[in-house]
Amino acid sequence: MTNNEMAVKDLGEAAVLLMAGMSLVEIKNIEGIYWFVFDDKNQCQTISDSYWFSNYSVDAKTFRETMNRLKNRIFSVKN
Repeated sequence: MTNNEMAVKDLGEAAVLLMAGMSLVEIKNIEGIYWFVFDDKNQCQTISDSYWFSNYSVDAKTFRETMNRLKNRIFSVKN
C-alpha cells in the first residue's frame, strides 16, 4: 500500500467511497479480514469522516447495489 492509499474494512464505508467516485485499487485479505484499498487518501478521509458523522447522503438503492457488488468481489477473490 502506498502513502496515498487508504484501506477500510467496513463494507458500508467502502460502498460510499465507491459511490463518491473513489478508485478501488485492490481488496486484500489479511488474516480473514477483507480490506478495501482506495486511491487518494485525503479525499477518502474527507468522505469517510462525513459518512461516519452522518453528513453524507446517498441513494439507498444505489448504496445497496454497490454493497452487493463489493460482496461479489469478496467472494470472487476468496480461495
